[in-house]
Amino acid sequence: MKKRFSILTFTVAVLAAIIITFQVTYVSCYMVYRNKSAKEQNSFTDMDMLSAIDYVYSNYYYGDMDKDALEEALIYGYIYGTGDKYGEYMDAESYAEFTDDNNGKNVGIGLNVIYNDEMEAIEVINITPDSPAEKAGIIIGDLIVKVGDELVSDAGYYSSLAMMQGEKDTAAEFTVSRNGKEIEFSVIRTEITQHTAVGRMYLDGITGVVRIEEFDATTFEQFKSAIKELKKQGAERLVFDVRQNPGGDLESIVSVLDYLLPEGPIIRIEDKDGNETTRDSDKKHLDMPMAVLVNENTASAAELFASALQDYKAATIVGKTTYGKGSMQTIIPLNGGAALRLTFKMYKPPFSDSYDGIGVVPDIDVALSGEVEDISLYKLTDENDTQLIRAIEFLNTRK
Repeated sequence: MKKRFSILTFTVAVLAAIIITFQVTYVSCYMVYRNKSAKEQNSFTDMDMLSAIDYVYSNYYYGDMDKDALEEALIYGYIYGTGDKYGEYMDAESYAEFTDDNNGKNVGIGLNVIYNDEMEAIEVINITPDSPAEKAGIIIGDLIVKVGDELVSDAGYYSSLAMMQGEKDTAAEFTVSRNGKEIEFSVIRTEITQHTAVGRMYLDGITGVVRIEEFDATTFEQFKSAIKELKKQGAERLVFDVRQNPGGDLESIVSVLDYLLPEGPIIRIEDKDGNETTRDSDKKHLDMPMAVLVNENTASAAELFASALQDYKAATIVGKTTYGKGSMQTIIPLNGGAALRLTFKMYKPPFSDSYDGIGVVPDIDVALSGEVEDISLYKLTDENDTQLIRAIEFLNTRK
C-alpha cells in the first residue's frame, strides 16, 4: 500500500528542505568568510560595491570567467545604467565602419536594397552612379535571389546582406532574377562614395524633389549640386524629402541650412552647465518656394532641418509628427581603436522650443494612404505618394 501524505505534511517538508538548503549555503559562505584573516575581510568589505563583487567572484567563483566577455558586459551595463538612450560602445571594427559611414564612404558594389517579401528576394531600389554595380549591368528592380550558393529565401534577408559584404578588391557573387530569367554576377567590391542627397524633377516639370538620406560629410556638396542641376532643368520650387532620415553630422546640417536660410541663428546648443552657444547663417540664402516632407522616423538633424525652415517660414512642413530627438552625441576614442558615443549637449531650433521627446509638428498633417503605408518609400510613385501630392498642392497655391 502506498503511503499518502497530507498537503500540510508535504508543505512542511518542502519548507524544511528550503531552510536546510539556505542554512547550508549561509553556513558555508560564513565559514569561508570567518576563516579569512581580518585583513582580507576588510580588503573587500571596504571596497565599493563593484570592486567587492569582482573580488568575491575572482576568489570564490567555481566556474571559469571570460575576462573579455565580462569587460564588455560591464561596459554595456554601465552605459545602460546611465540612462543615456543614445550612448553606445563601439569596438574597433564597429568604430571604423562608423567613421567610414560618417565620411560618406564604405566598401561595396554600390547598391541600395530592400527585402521583397512576396518574392523572398533582395530588391535593388537604387544604384550609385559610376559604381561597380552600374558598370556590371545591374538595374533597378533586379531581384537578388541567391548569394554565392545560398538562396536568399533559405538564408534570410540579413544573413544574405552579410554575405554580400566583404573587403575591398574581393568579389561579390550573386544571382539576380530579371523578367523571369536568372543572371549570375561577380562584381568586385571597391570604396563607394554614398549619395545622400539626390535630386529629380517631379512630373509637373517645375518642381524639383531632393531626397536627403542623412547628413554626412558628403551631403552638403551633393545637396548644392542637386539643386543647381534641378534649376537648370527648370525647377521653380523645391520639395525636400527627409522621411526616414535619422540625422547625422552637425557641420553637415549647419552647412545645408546656411545655404537655405537668411541671416540669423541656425541652432542653439546648450552644454551640461547650461551655457548656450549659437551657430548662425549669413545673408545669402535660397529664395524659392519650398516644402519639406517628414514622418515619424525623421530624427535629430533631419528634424532640425525641418524645424529651422519652419521657424523662418521659409518652407511648409508636410507629413506626420517627427521622432523627437533634440540631443547631441560626441565620439570619444578609447584604447585599441574602440570608441564611446555619449550624449553631451542638447540643442534647440533657431527660435522655437526644443522638440526633444515631442517631435516637430508639421504645418500640414497628412499620412500616406492605407493602400501604400506599408510600402517602402523607395517604391512609392508620384501618383500614390499622398504626402508628396499634398506638398505639391500647397505649392500650387503659392503661385
